[in-house]
Amino acid sequence: MGVSFNMEKMQVFEFTRELRIFNYIDDKKYDLFYVERESCEQLRAFFRDADHNHGVTYLPHIVKGWNYEGLIRYFIPDITDEELAEMRMDSHYPLCYLANHANAMKINHGLMLFLSGRKDNHVLGFYFPLIVGDNAFISEQVGMIKAAVIKIRTEINPYEVNHCLVDVNDMRAPDRPKSPDDTADTYFERVTGDNRIAIIADEIRQRIEMLRKEGVTDSFIKNLMEEKPKLSRLVVKSDFRILLPDYGNMEIKMEPLNKAVYILFLRHPEGIVFKHLPDYRKELMFFYQKIRQCEGRKAEWSTIENVTDPCQNLINEKCARIRGAFISQFSENIARNYFITGNRGEAKKIILPRDLVKIEWFE
Repeated sequence: MGVSFNMEKMQVFEFTRELRIFNYIDDKKYDLFYVERESCEQLRAFFRDADHNHGVTYLPHIVKGWNYEGLIRYFIPDITDEELAEMRMDSHYPLCYLANHANAMKINHGLMLFLSGRKDNHVLGFYFPLIVGDNAFISEQVGMIKAAVIKIRTEINPYEVNHCLVDVNDMRAPDRPKSPDDTADTYFERVTGDNRIAIIADEIRQRIEMLRKEGVTDSFIKNLMEEKPKLSRLVVKSDFRILLPDYGNMEIKMEPLNKAVYILFLRHPEGIVFKHLPDYRKELMFFYQKIRQCEGRKAEWSTIENVTDPCQNLINEKCARIRGAFISQFSENIARNYFITGNRGEAKKIILPRDLVKIEWFE
């Protein structure tokens, strides 16, 4: 059965910028997606089979075998259950983001090429309808559509294309001070390499590599990494649990001393210079005692002396674990608003706006 693809059958639809999951272009690939409003098992079976689907992306297939919900929540922690349900990765998913929902009736089943531009923050979808037939017939149609895509990319390119790749920073274990003259402040920036953080970084790399093996492009991953959800309020409960109400009441768990250090910095939005830490010993001891009392245990003054000694590295270890507690729950571009940051020689602080912070114990 021969077929010739008629370019006049192609239709162009505008999608809202919320279709960020497709806001990537790689000029070395066609980035064609199978989409459908009405299910067609024959077409589904064709595109499920990677051996003859011509590299067309079949959405339900790329999420098989990995924790899609967990991945989305890691990068978009403020997403609601309803929004997550709408983001289900089936072949109907893109149609939820048509700028004009009535246009969905013009789409039955076919292939979609998505082009996005930064200028207008919108996405264009070039829709190529498919006719149901045997595999040879479908394959012939796909081949002609891919030829048409080359023509589109060559002649229709008014958009600023983004094809940056994900850059996951290499995190290594921190160096210990080499001499008694070295201070905690000197080594603060190296604290990001705490072993636990390195383990988390490796887990993220493994997740990303798993996505790549499943056929997910680097640009897809980059969009997830660059999502900018709203920041959640942070509430320290009367029992000193740390909760993020706008992220599904997520609890950030820390060891007592780490939590005491964190609350100390929360109480000082102006920041604390490490060499001045001894000035905060009584205040830190107060928080530490209260937290330990909740656990029915005593707090040792020597512990506070050690962690506030600017010539030791213990404060950096605590900051590293505080940081790890947040980035184990969501991506660093969000987490950096919650953990302790600062440049060498400057006050270290938590940059989260204080109108988002509530410490119940002091109210």
